[in-house]
Amino acid sequence: MRKIFVSYTNKDKNINIDFLYKVQQFLKAYGDSYIDLFDNKSLSPQFEILKRINECDLLLVIKPSENIESKWVCMEIKLAEILGKKVVYVESSFFFQRQEEILKKIKI
Repeated sequence: MRKIFVSYTNKDKNINIDFLYKVQQFLKAYGDSYIDLFDNKSLSPQFEILKRINECDLLLVIKPSENIESKWVCMEIKLAEILGKKVVYVESSFFFQRQEEILKKIKI
């Protein structure tokens, strides 16, 4: 099953635990998703993130609807690009309206 790393910033007003839970449920049928809030139980959380990006097939970046910069999201994207991972972007405010478009992008 495809491994999908979900990259997001919690500074985005659209992203909260309910939003991320719905993303996780949506992705279940199409791959194994990794969402830091739910899946990172490591004593070295930053190392775990790097490890999971290395292991993923796809980095799904949920972009904030506002111009919010996140150093961690930028680092996750840069690492994924260096490792040759597919990177898919979707704006948080349209995530649930564009599910068919997202599916086309994340399918192998």
